[in-house]
Amino acid sequence: MNRLESSEQKSSHARTWLLIIIALSLLGLLASMYLSYVHWSVHNLPGHSSGCAINQKINCDTVALSRYSTVLAGISNSVWTGLYYIMLIALCVLGLLEKKSHWPLGLIGILNLFSVFVSVILLLISELIIQSFCIYCVCLSLINVLTGLVWILGPRPDGVSKSSAAGFWMLGPQLGFTIFSVGFSTTAFEARVLWLVWLLLTGVWIFLLRKGSPRTWTGFPIRAWQDVRTLLERPKKAAVFSLLFFCLALAVLLFAPKTVFDDSQFIAEGVQDIHFGKTEDGHNWIGALEPEITITEYSDYQCPFCRMAHEVVRQLVREQKDQLRIVHVHVPLDHNCNPMITKPFHPNACNCARAAVCADEQGRFWQMNDALFVRQCNLDANGLAMLAQNLGMQLELFRYCMQSISAEQKVRDDIRKCQKVAKECVKMGKGFATPMFQVAGEVIIGYKNKAFWDEKITSIRKNQSDPRKSKLPHSSAGLKP
Repeated sequence: MNRLESSEQKSSHARTWLLIIIALSLLGLLASMYLSYVHWSVHNLPGHSSGCAINQKINCDTVALSRYSTVLAGISNSVWTGLYYIMLIALCVLGLLEKKSHWPLGLIGILNLFSVFVSVILLLISELIIQSFCIYCVCLSLINVLTGLVWILGPRPDGVSKSSAAGFWMLGPQLGFTIFSVGFSTTAFEARVLWLVWLLLTGVWIFLLRKGSPRTWTGFPIRAWQDVRTLLERPKKAAVFSLLFFCLALAVLLFAPKTVFDDSQFIAEGVQDIHFGKTEDGHNWIGALEPEITITEYSDYQCPFCRMAHEVVRQLVREQKDQLRIVHVHVPLDHNCNPMITKPFHPNACNCARAAVCADEQGRFWQMNDALFVRQCNLDANGLAMLAQNLGMQLELFRYCMQSISAEQKVRDDIRKCQKVAKECVKMGKGFATPMFQVAGEVIIGYKNKAFWDEKITSIRKNQSDPRKSKLPHSSAGLKP
C-alpha cells in the first residue's frame, strides 16, 4: 500500500513539473511568434521599427537583421524555436496522459540541454559579434534555463542527486562556450569577459562534479532512451507525435518566409550589367561611361521622398545606361553632422551617410546605397554593421571606418558642396529641400515622377548643340560582371 501511495505521489509530483514546463513553453512559444513577426517586418517593411528597438545595445531589429538570425534554411531562428516549444508541449501533454512518474522527463532533459547549448552560442554572438541584444531572445534563453532548473529539481533516476543532475545540465553551456570559441576563435581570443565567464562556469562545474558522481550521469541518457522506447511502445501516440512534428517541420520549410539577402533589395536591378565609378572629385556615379547628360543628386537616406525620387531616376538611368549618369552627393538632414540643421530631424542620417562612405571603401557603395534607401535608414550603428556584413563586407574594417575621421570628413565635404548649391537656390527664390538634382545647369527640387524626367531629358537633348558637352571626367570605372 505504501509503495502504491509512493508511486502515486511520484506521479503527481511529475505531473506538477510537467505542467510548469508547459507554462514555460507557452511563454516561449508566444515570444517566438512575436520574434518571427519582428524578423519578417525588418526584412520586408521599409522603415520598420519594433517596440524592442530600445537603443544601440538592446535592439531586436539589429539582431533580426544579422545573418546569424537565420542559421538554418534561410528561415528565422525564432520559427525553429517555436517549433521546439510546440514539440516540448506535445511531449508534456503525452506525459500527462501517460501517468508515469518519470515519462518524458529524461527526453525533455536532453532536449533542454541542446536548447541551452544553442542559447549560449547565440548570446555570445549577440554580445561579441552583433554587439546588440534582442530582449525577447534573452527571455527565451531565460525560459530555457528555468526549464532546465525545473528538470533538475523534478523527478530523477534512482540514486541520482540534484548535484549530479546540475552537473549533467552544465554540459550545455560548457559546450556552447567551446563551440563558439572554435567557430569564432579570433573574437573569442580577444574577449576577456568570455574567458572570465568560462572560468566561472568551469569552477561551478568542477564543484558539482566533486559533490555528485559523474558516473550517475549515464542515468540521464538511459532515461531519455527509455522515454523513446516508451513512446514507441505506444504506436498511436508515437504516430500522432511524429505526424505532428513532421507536418509542422514541413510547413515551416514550405511556407515560412525565407530572408536570405538577395538582389530584390536593390533598386533598379542594382549594379547588374551597368557601369559605375567615381568622378575626379571622388563622388560615386552609375550609368554611362561617356554620358550625354549627367544628373547630380543631393540626397538623404532617411528621407522618404529622396528614396522615391532616387528610384525614379535610377530606373531612368537603367533604361538609358549608355547615355545617362547619376552622381550621388550626401546631404544627411541630421544636426549631428549638418550645420544647416539646427535641431533633431533625421537622427540616423549622418550614420547612414558614413555607412555608404565606408561601403565605398570596400567597393560596395551602390549596394549599400540601395539597401539604405530600401530600409529608409532606420538602423543604428550595429544595425548598419550587420547590413554591411550581409552585403559581403569585412565587418571589422567597416566598424573601424565608421569611427574614422576620414568618413566623417567625406560627409562634411559633401554637405559643404550642397550648401553652395543651396545658397544659389535661395538667391533664385527656390529655397532648399531634399531631394535636389542638378542637370544641365538647372536645379530641380523635390520628388518628380517618371513622366517629368522623360520630358526633361528630351527637352535637354533638344537644347544641346553638342550632345557631349555635359560629359564629366572620371577617374575610375567598373562594370559588375
